[in-house]
Amino acid sequence: MTAEDLLQLRREGPVDYIALTNRDHEREAARYQKELQCQVMVPAADAPHMAIKADRTYKDGELLPGGIWVIHLQDQKSPGESALFLQQGKGVMILGDALIGKPPGSMTMLPADKYEDATKAREGLRRLLKYNFDTLLCGDGAAVMTGARQAVERALKT
Repeated sequence: MTAEDLLQLRREGPVDYIALTNRDHEREAARYQKELQCQVMVPAADAPHMAIKADRTYKDGELLPGGIWVIHLQDQKSPGESALFLQQGKGVMILGDALIGKPPGSMTMLPADKYEDATKAREGLRRLLKYNFDTLLCGDGAAVMTGARQAVERALKT
């Protein structure tokens, strides 16, 4: 995040929370936790593996502030890998490393060597298909702004 991004965030109003979807995404969260004077939430299964001191942990099925539902994804590269789901409108799914938005408009899994068992990881991702969402925001690659659930279906068929 650039200094300009921080200024924009401050103009929009206070930031209350930073929600991390897995242990590999803590990066500069501690810095922003301090600079923005906000709380950091992390998956409970990943908290012991993280350097950041989380203000709160979360588990599958919890409703986080802002109406965000936690969906734990089993057998991923991180034991706590979670998706965050906003049910409002046509539905928005937020992923960290569960899928990558490459090429644009599509979703793909990480390389097989990132998982203990890539077949189990694929099966764990099928849980996403139980939800209705049109938009998918991902940590890597391009977001899918419409038709996201269908993009996930296609990714899990290959």
